[in-house]
Amino acid sequence: MIDQSMAAAEPGKRDGTRILLFGMDCAFTEPIAELLLTAPGVRTAAIVLASTAPRAPASACSWRGQLATNEQVTIIELSERRELLSRAFVSTLATFESDLIVVACFPWRLPAPVLALPKIASINIHPSLLPDGRGPEPIFWAFRRDLDSTGVTLHVTDEGLDTGPIIAQRRVAIPSDATMPTLERSIARIGADMLSEFLNAPSPSCSVSAWPQPVGIGHSAPFPDADDLRVTTSWKATKAARFINGVTPVYEFIEVVVLATGQRLAVAEVLGIEKRTSRTAPVLLKGDHAWIEFSDGVLHCRVRSMRQQLTFGP
Repeated sequence: MIDQSMAAAEPGKRDGTRILLFGMDCAFTEPIAELLLTAPGVRTAAIVLASTAPRAPASACSWRGQLATNEQVTIIELSERRELLSRAFVSTLATFESDLIVVACFPWRLPAPVLALPKIASINIHPSLLPDGRGPEPIFWAFRRDLDSTGVTLHVTDEGLDTGPIIAQRRVAIPSDATMPTLERSIARIGADMLSEFLNAPSPSCSVSAWPQPVGIGHSAPFPDADDLRVTTSWKATKAARFINGVTPVYEFIEVVVLATGQRLAVAEVLGIEKRTSRTAPVLLKGDHAWIEFSDGVLHCRVRSMRQQLTFGP
């Protein structure tokens, strides 16, 4: 077990815990922000937002409305990671005299001067069962790897990439009709519940207990490249359909390579799965609809575009 000092907290209580939240205007940060703005015994002193492309429009994040009547919360927006290293920024954060830093969908690693600020610890809510899924896109990779379940990890934040000691974990089943946005929201709500349990748990030893992550196991979860957003007709139809419909709400389309002809189709949605037929052509196109033959079935798809590809280069 690894104990993080909580000398500033009164034994058995977390009343008045002063928190800095790092996140984005997105579906994952939203329930954590809502919790921290309303939880008894918690004061959210500042919210640091990365102003990168959001997963959900800012107007969809209801916690923004709560700030209209809460003048005690300071909003700090950053446009790039190097601002985290600014002496002025670190000095500003130091004035809040935080007990905890909570990270929820913040895209950049926190540098040592920021991690050193809270009296108790810095903790991250990560949408996978660490050490599996370290990186910025574990939800995408849950679909790419065709997983039946994933999870949420509450862990101490260090200078590594999702490498800090684990405080708590919870496994989450992935519904067959899940998409990246629906799964992200579900995981975020569970993460908020786990954070609430952490904040309300008695702490007679005045410590945060955590255990080291196992070494040398798990898959990384980087941002996908072009190959990761591509499938071939050698895939099983059900696997391809689940992946395409799971990720296209975020990535717009998946390129399907028809191995028999070299065609490449930009598939935006799978409308249905049919049994293999006796049709001779591996692809049938009608307007923006396509019937594509996979290894064990035919996908009825909505396509954005089609181009003939004679070679299989990137």
